[in-house]
Amino acid sequence: MSQENVELMRRTFERWNAGERELDPEILDPEVVIHSAMTHATYHGYEGLRRWMAEIDHQFDDWNVSIDEFRDASEGRLLALGTVRVRGRTSGVAFEQPMALLLAFAEGRLLELRTIPDHAEALEAAGLSE
Repeated sequence: MSQENVELMRRTFERWNAGERELDPEILDPEVVIHSAMTHATYHGYEGLRRWMAEIDHQFDDWNVSIDEFRDASEGRLLALGTVRVRGRTSGVAFEQPMALLLAFAEGRLLELRTIPDHAEALEAAGLSE
């Protein structure tokens, strides 16, 4: 497992959880692709990533990801297993659920992020087992 990619993602989630939404071209490939289980949409490039983040911020007053474990995944990808905690902007309802992120990198930058709200499904998508 690439420790550089693990640390890159730890820093990225720390920034996100602190409310930072500025894109960092040092860590994001210009062709980044986001597959969102929440919105059931795919977002492309920096503009797509900005749109995805804006949709999340529009729906949720608070959105926090905690990663409990990183695993090497097939094809050189990284699987992050953790929890997402959210509070609806309009409803004020707070809840948490398991969340996994299947991540792919190119030349040290994030190229693809797939959100998967079920750890067993995420392990299968990553070509791993419990």
